[in-house]
Amino acid sequence: MTSGSAPLIDPAPVMRLLEDTAAAVILPRFRALAPDEVRDKRPGDPVTVADLESERLITEGLRALAPEAVVIGEEAVSSDPALLSRLHDDGLAWTLDPIDGTINFVKGRAAFVVMVGLAEAGVVRQGWIYDPVHGGRLEVVVGGGVRLDGRPPALEAARAPADAIGAAYGRIDGRGDVAKLLVASGRIATLDRTWSGGVDYLRLARGELDFFLSTGSLPWDHVPGVALAAELGWPARFLDAAPYDLRRRDGGPLLVARSEEIWQTVRDVVVG
Repeated sequence: MTSGSAPLIDPAPVMRLLEDTAAAVILPRFRALAPDEVRDKRPGDPVTVADLESERLITEGLRALAPEAVVIGEEAVSSDPALLSRLHDDGLAWTLDPIDGTINFVKGRAAFVVMVGLAEAGVVRQGWIYDPVHGGRLEVVVGGGVRLDGRPPALEAARAPADAIGAAYGRIDGRGDVAKLLVASGRIATLDRTWSGGVDYLRLARGELDFFLSTGSLPWDHVPGVALAAELGWPARFLDAAPYDLRRRDGGPLLVARSEEIWQTVRDVVVG
């Protein structure tokens, strides 16, 4: 772990913003959504009034903390895809997923989080993940430390690849479902999926998982997890071995692992 770099933004007010917003508009609707408070942006991709209201409140709060920064929120980009081009600006950019794990939220499953990231000129600098149901908190300053539930994480060494536990989602053209490929290979121990990448990043920080693979690489889903990997010295790369780049529009599958050996094993299995 590196140390000594001052954060661009004080982490504490951002985490308070996530906590306050979750208490105000997310948790009151958990397991209490009315039918007209959920719609599909596209088949299988729901959005709720809690997503929209929490994104609005968090966006306002982030702009107050850093008026010069652009906010790239999942729901804002859904309405205006051109907003993603602002990631190519040279200044500060927030990434925001107001509810990561919306399907779980809609189904009443307690596996969803709020995620915020901060980048400068395209470089990941900070990340926050908040679990409103269980109270889990992750704050990362690249070059300045990791705080998990208010203290530095106490991580043991990563498992050997054959004993590795991970989460994997999506399909690769010409190869198929990545989870099925990994299970069938016999080269890892098992998969344990929550269907929320943010929850899985929290579990990586706790040492409960050894790797996380997603065939989607949209910035609001990954900047906090990539910040975690950068600070702890873990590989976080696309399957073509290029480092994670939140500006890369065709990024494809992203793999984060707690060791280089695990990263290479998982990559070899799914790429073939």
